[in-house]
Amino acid sequence: MHPRRTGRRLQPRGAFKLLIVVGRRHLFEQTDDNPFVNDFYTYPHSLKFAELPLEDRKRFLSDTRNTNFSTVTKEVLKSIYDLRFEDQACGRDRLRLFPYTEITAAKRLENGLRLDLRGIGGRPDSTTLEIDLLVCATGFSNRRHLSFIQLLQPRMEDADVVVDESFEVGLDQMPESCRTGPRPRVFLVNHSFGLRGPTEHTLGGLAERAAVVAKALQDGHVLQPAQGRPETLPAAWPTRNSRVETK
Repeated sequence: MHPRRTGRRLQPRGAFKLLIVVGRRHLFEQTDDNPFVNDFYTYPHSLKFAELPLEDRKRFLSDTRNTNFSTVTKEVLKSIYDLRFEDQACGRDRLRLFPYTEITAAKRLENGLRLDLRGIGGRPDSTTLEIDLLVCATGFSNRRHLSFIQLLQPRMEDADVVVDESFEVGLDQMPESCRTGPRPRVFLVNHSFGLRGPTEHTLGGLAERAAVVAKALQDGHVLQPAQGRPETLPAAWPTRNSRVETK
């Protein structure tokens, strides 16, 4: 997901004028309504996973490769259609979709990022976007992000991009003299499995990690478990289902 530049500053409370979604296939398909969730997909477990030795992390990932992805719940799909219909009816532009499109290059600007997009298959179109921040949230073992993320010179570990507890990519700071606004930020929600563990790849299942990213954007702090709620503490696998809740 790629919120576009809205000027020198982000909108109040992290709201964006325009959200741009780029996907390499048809963007949204409905998943079934089975409310299934596994402990090791939760954010608390990703915190525990990050503390494991490298070999233990690799072993765990090897044992949990089979997941589903690229689907959304009926409610999410309806919200997307409603938003697109309202925009067309009212002449607004809040959500822009790029199906069958891939990001081919990324470049750091003074206070943002520039992305080059290219159509896939029968969509030969190409375009360039300037954005405030980039949030990547795609498949389980996908490595395509490395081709353009590496152009941003991120910190690496074991041939993978290093992300912190809010899933933000570690980028070297640009000199203050080169910046005229907020620094560009990149988040990899469903990557860096070697550091943060696997995630559930339906958009509904991504809500937990998305809440962590939203919290980081809102006030710069990593989401913390609610006080007095033991079910939100980092979980050792396997345990009962647990979720992170925000107020």
